[in-house]
Amino acid sequence: MNYKLKKSEGIYLMVNLLCAKLFLLTPYLIKRAAVTNVIFFLAAAFLPYFLIFFFKRNVQPGKIILFIAGICLTIYLSFTVYEYAGVIRTMFFNNTPVYFTVLFMAVAMIYAAGKGLKAIGKLCGFFVPFVYFVCALLVVFAFKSFTPSNLFPFFGSTENLLKYGYILLSVPGECIIYLLLPDVLEKKDDFKKIFLSSFFISFLLFILVCSAFVMAGFEQTETMPMFMLIRLIKIRSFFQRADLIFLLLSAI
Repeated sequence: MNYKLKKSEGIYLMVNLLCAKLFLLTPYLIKRAAVTNVIFFLAAAFLPYFLIFFFKRNVQPGKIILFIAGICLTIYLSFTVYEYAGVIRTMFFNNTPVYFTVLFMAVAMIYAAGKGLKAIGKLCGFFVPFVYFVCALLVVFAFKSFTPSNLFPFFGSTENLLKYGYILLSVPGECIIYLLLPDVLEKKDDFKKIFLSSFFISFLLFILVCSAFVMAGFEQTETMPMFMLIRLIKIRSFFQRADLIFLLLSAI
C-alpha cells in the first residue's frame, strides 16, 4: 500500500528540503551576492515561487513540466551533495578524496529512498522540528557578537548583485517539489496549509541565518557558515562549545 504524507510530515519534509542548504556554504554565497541587502535579496528570490504556488490551481503538471522539474532537481541535488561532501572533507577529512565522501552519501540516500516515503516522512516529522529549532536558538544566542550596522546600506552593492545574481534563482529552487506534493498527501486539501507553513518557516530561517552571517562580519569561509556563527557563542564559562551540538544536529 502506498503511504501518503500527513500534514505535519509534509510541512517538515518541505522545510528540510528547502533549508538543508543553510548547513552548507549557501549563507556565504548569498552574502557575496547581496553584500548588505540580504533581506531584500531573499525576498526577491522567494517571491516568484510564492506567487506561483499560492495561486496554483488543482491542475496536474504536464509531462514536459515534470521532465524540466526532474532535470532541475537532479542539478540541485548534484550541487548540494557535492557541496556537502566538500565541506565535510575540508572540516574533518583533508586527506580523503571528495568522491569517496560523495559515494558514501549516495549510498545512504539510495538506501533511504529504498525504504520509501513513509520512512522519510516519519524521520522528518520526528527530527526536523528539533534540529531547526535548536539551530535557530543557537544562532540567536550568538547575537552578542554581531554588528547590526553591517546590514546597511540596505541595498548594498548593485555590482555584486549583477555579478552573482544567478544565485537568486537557485536559493529556494527545491520549491519545484511543491509540484509533486499533492499526489503524495493523505489529504490533497492540506496542500495550501502545508505550502504556506513550510514556505514561511523556511523564509524566516533563511532571513535569520543569512542576516546573522552578514552581521557577524565574516568575509570568506570554507567552513559551514552556520557552524562559524555558533562558534561565537560564549555564555560565561560553562557554555562555550555549542559547535559540538551543531555538529550533532547537522549530522542528523
